Amino acid sequence: MTDAICLLHVDDDPEFTELTAEFIGREFDAFETVQAVDAEEGLAQLDDQPIDCVVSDYKLPGIDGIEFLESVRADHPDLPFIIFTGKGSEAVASEAISAGATDYFRKERIGNQYDLLANRVMNAVGASEARQRVKERTQEYRMLVERTPVPLLVVGNDHEIRYVNSHAVDTFGADKESDLIGEAVSTFVPESDVAYSRLEEAQRNGHPPSSPNTSSSISTATRDTDAGLSSQSPSVESRRRRSSSRILRNESATNAE
Repeated sequence: MTDAICLLHVDDDPEFTELTAEFIGREFDAFETVQAVDAEEGLAQLDDQPIDCVVSDYKLPGIDGIEFLESVRADHPDLPFIIFTGKGSEAVASEAISAGATDYFRKERIGNQYDLLANRVMNAVGASEARQRVKERTQEYRMLVERTPVPLLVVGNDHEIRYVNSHAVDTFGADKESDLIGEAVSTFVPESDVAYSRLEEAQRNGHPPSSPNTSSSISTATRDTDAGLSSQSPSVESRRRRSSSRILRNESATNAE
């Protein structure tokens, strides 16, 4: 989690936002609270500075908290957004979650509600940052895969192709990536090939022995074979022969799907 959390608190009761900022700031040094009295001011605050999490009342002047949430989601699809209201109901909670709210929290007349709110915010921000790191690593991985000058396939536990790089598209004579996604890997790598047997072994073991619980690759050289090629066009068959290929298997990514 970042060293400091910038929280935008939107509520039409400025005394309540001041009290919330005071309690949270006193108990948690990691918080900086920005306040707004309606959705319009809240959107302006989002434009003016980086915000890590939005906490909003449901009942607001003008548009309500759900409409405010929808406006925020248009420009900030991943920003943690918590509905914190004393006017809510199960129907409002369901509507908020359906609209993309990260969390829904009822205002209660209890002494620790600010501690509970702060914990909800920290959990939401921590989860958001973790997802962002995964996205960044995934993007780096995809860039690496695309730059690799050999055909690469990502194969799931069901032996279906989940991802291919542009070299694989060219090698197997396809027009685009979607032509290969969802196809059985045996269509392009015959079951008699050493690559297929290594994939089978890796899946039986749960992960490749050389790199447990992480992404790893099995480098192979696809043999010159006519097995399983009869249904392919001549261009596909000729481009597949004597081609270097590599099968990537990422069990953790597959299970997450």
